[in-house]
Amino acid sequence: MGIHHTAIKTRNITLAMEFYALLGFEPVTKFRAGPARAAWLELSSTTTTTKSSKNDIPSNTTTTTTTTPYCRLELIEVPSYMLKEPPGQRRRALDLMTQQELLGANHFALDVTSQIQQREFGNLTSWIQSLNQTSLAQSNRMLRMALWPPQQQIIGQGVYELAFLYDADGALVELLNLQTVLEQPVTSGWETVYLGEYSNNNNSNNGKKWQ
Repeated sequence: MGIHHTAIKTRNITLAMEFYALLGFEPVTKFRAGPARAAWLELSSTTTTTKSSKNDIPSNTTTTTTTTPYCRLELIEVPSYMLKEPPGQRRRALDLMTQQELLGANHFALDVTSQIQQREFGNLTSWIQSLNQTSLAQSNRMLRMALWPPQQQIIGQGVYELAFLYDADGALVELLNLQTVLEQPVTSGWETVYLGEYSNNNNSNNGKKWQ
């Protein structure tokens, strides 16, 4: 079992596709979901392998490039008659950076560590600044950051830089850069309590529902 896609609603699917293209997502199919226009976008990784003959003759060397999708988004455009936008106003997604008491899906995160390393940006700040310049050049639009400048956080054994930006409709996207891996994981102190609570609840046969 694996996660197939993350679905995001948008008021303008063309603009949303343009935004996610900045992050490397490419449309692979467009379709209808009832009255709504929809599309699947994929972010792929490319792997190149080289094999040589036993005699190691350059002319007998073969190179194979494999492209594998590892992240998929589904964009769903909400029809204008459903939005019921007041004159001169535009619907936006709930700002989950300020309304942190809300439950449910919050954001999805992209690991951009390999891009930072391959292009020798050095850190997440430089990578995002370069992305913003690309956005200005292609669309004359600046990125709208939700958490800036990037912060550092230790999660387990990983030391990460992280930042949040809003997409074209105000949905949150997290960007992560793995800086280093510690020899020992750093614990926050709540893990043991949680596991104990889970164990106790799991042993009961009360038949409670997930609500």
